[in-house]
Amino acid sequence: MRVSPEAAESPEVAALAARLGVRPGQASYDIDSAEAPEAPPGTAVMVKMRSMLSTMVYLSRGVDIPETDPLRSSQTAWTRYFVS
Repeated sequence: MRVSPEAAESPEVAALAARLGVRPGQASYDIDSAEAPEAPPGTAVMVKMRSMLSTMVYLSRGVDIPETDPLRSSQTAWTRYFVS
C-alpha cells in the first residue's frame, strides 16, 4: 500500500496507521498474512484470509431469487452461522 508524500503526515493517515497497527509516516506498507507474518512488526498491514468456502457462503447472502423464478419454491439448504 503506497501513501502519497503529501498525505503521509496528515492526521487522517496517522489515524489510519494507528487503526491498522503500523508506524505512521512511511511511504509504503506491505500487506502480510496475520497467520504467518514475515514482515517486521509495524511495517505491514496484517490481514486474516478467509477460506474459499467461507467467502462463497458470505457472498451467497447477497443473492436474491426473483419472485417469478420457477425454482424459487424448491428446497434449498440454508447455511447458518453459529456464534459461540
